[in-house]
Amino acid sequence: MDEREALLAAIWAAPEEDTPRLVYADWLQEHGDDARAEFIRVQIRLAGMTEHDTEWSELITQERELLDNHRVDWLGDWAHAQWLFRRGFPDSLKLNSRAVSEGDLLALAESPDLATLTLGDGGIGDEGIAILVCSPHLATLTTINLGYNGIGNEGATALAVCPHLTNLTTLTLSRNAIRGEGAAALASSPHLVKLRTLNLNNNSLRDAGVAALAASSHLTNLAALYLENNSISNVGALALASSPHLRKLALLNLRINSIDVNGAIALAESTQLTNLMMLKLGRNRIRSYEWSDLEAQFENRVKR
Repeated sequence: MDEREALLAAIWAAPEEDTPRLVYADWLQEHGDDARAEFIRVQIRLAGMTEHDTEWSELITQERELLDNHRVDWLGDWAHAQWLFRRGFPDSLKLNSRAVSEGDLLALAESPDLATLTLGDGGIGDEGIAILVCSPHLATLTTINLGYNGIGNEGATALAVCPHLTNLTTLTLSRNAIRGEGAAALASSPHLVKLRTLNLNNNSLRDAGVAALAASSHLTNLAALYLENNSISNVGALALASSPHLRKLALLNLRINSIDVNGAIALAESTQLTNLMMLKLGRNRIRSYEWSDLEAQFENRVKR
């Protein structure tokens, strides 16, 4: 490990500390990269300010000019993407509506310090997931959005067994091709215990996949679970209603499934889902007059 790598390692080891970042900025300046050094210092100063501070406007202008002038130098082939920097380093990447190549994924896998990664509609597929999850740099991620990427059971399993996703709190895998087996893999993952939001809308989980999620002792921190349009019947609804592991769940989206009024009542009256504040059940097998009764009985907790 050379000097630069050692300095970066110190930053990743204490991501919320400013001192390692400022030490790295000094090193950059000593080695001729004044602009990058100044950008780090400016963003660290801004992180401790509000727009009411006297230097705010001047520093915002300086930050913008540095990024505009050096974006290509710092980001290379990724300069076209939507980046958000935090305290001098890339924090969030959003890349939508384009084919993501194997080279892109390899480059991403070597990009440390990202907290949020959004690769929607990129056609990554299971093979792309296999490339991405190999990187230890994923350990900094708290949010991943991989919606509409052709990910199936194999890709879901690769995410589930990845040992680098232990800090993940939000995982979005909507509009993919994940079935019960993939849901079971996610449910059995000991690496996803910090998840608070799991979005599996528009897949093909069916009752078996939902039952696996409901039985998971690793998903006990979930506060929001999105299962819209997954061919779920009352069987899946009852599995969720009787789960002792989902007691922190505050939002449950089960729209566009095959749940009738009995399944709806079981969920709304569950003695396990005691923190559930919003239950979305629109476009299920619930008749209009039954909706009136549900809304009257459960007030604002049950939504269409």
